[in-house]
Amino acid sequence: MNGNGTLKLYYHPLSFYSHRVLFTLLEKGLHFKPVVVDLMAAEQYQPEYLRLNPNGAVPTLQDGVKVFPDSSLIMEYLEDNFSGGKYPRLMPSDKSSEMYRKVQEFTEAFSSLNIPVFSYGTMHNEELRKNVRLPQLVLRARVQATSSMDNLQAVVDRAMSAVPEARPELEKKLEFFAGFTADIRNPERYGEAVRGVEVYLQRVEDELITHVGDRVNWWLCGPSFTLADIDLCVLLNRIWLLGLEERLVTRCRPHLTTYLRRAQQRKAFQRVAAVPLRLRALMAAERAATYLPLAIGVGAVLAAVFGVYSARRAS
Repeated sequence: MNGNGTLKLYYHPLSFYSHRVLFTLLEKGLHFKPVVVDLMAAEQYQPEYLRLNPNGAVPTLQDGVKVFPDSSLIMEYLEDNFSGGKYPRLMPSDKSSEMYRKVQEFTEAFSSLNIPVFSYGTMHNEELRKNVRLPQLVLRARVQATSSMDNLQAVVDRAMSAVPEARPELEKKLEFFAGFTADIRNPERYGEAVRGVEVYLQRVEDELITHVGDRVNWWLCGPSFTLADIDLCVLLNRIWLLGLEERLVTRCRPHLTTYLRRAQQRKAFQRVAAVPLRLRALMAAERAATYLPLAIGVGAVLAAVFGVYSARRAS
């Protein structure tokens, strides 16, 4: 039973964890209302949003009076409440099965990855940054926004004054961000994040190697597509966005490369992966008319491009 309301997803189009939820919604064929939260304009710290999600983060799912402020909680809620019948299951129903155990293991391994440092550490690396598939305007803005605590401190101070009940979570966020801004420019910390991703991908490769005979068409954990596959697909898409696919996938993991080609045929994968491509197309205005993004704001550009998200089933 759901919350008897329209599903509303607050997200940002380039947010890794928003992509997990978008992918889940699309795989299940759920109708939802997308609401872009412009992170670069600090909309996540506006009082209205903080009352929904005191973490000041995306994604957030609202279903009637129910609110879920974390991607893992959202995916769990969607699986528990929208499975069976016209909504495909993304977790095995038999909790004692080998497939269920594998989904749990890969999900736990995925959750241990340091995606923020992996992503932004790449963007802050002058050499690696050249291969990142983002418009330069957006890339520069994201690098600048994660370069120091100064602006964030002032914004969060105002937010805590406006919404005192959010103070505990926002103080934790400030503490996290202080370490994060140092880690993304620390070669050792960045290297640890990359090695974590490599270990996870090799574990996936080792699993895929066993898919022979009647298992040749299996997904990661079994014959059906699961939440573990969604995590893997979102990570593979992020690796592509960062321009690291040759280093981490195609040159060294042939079974994972085959898996990727197959996953790319799924409509949900195509729609989530299209996010940076649509952004690049619109932001070609940087070259043809550089005044456009500056005049209407990156947030408005994102809203215009990505407000089209829905989960209508293909007829």
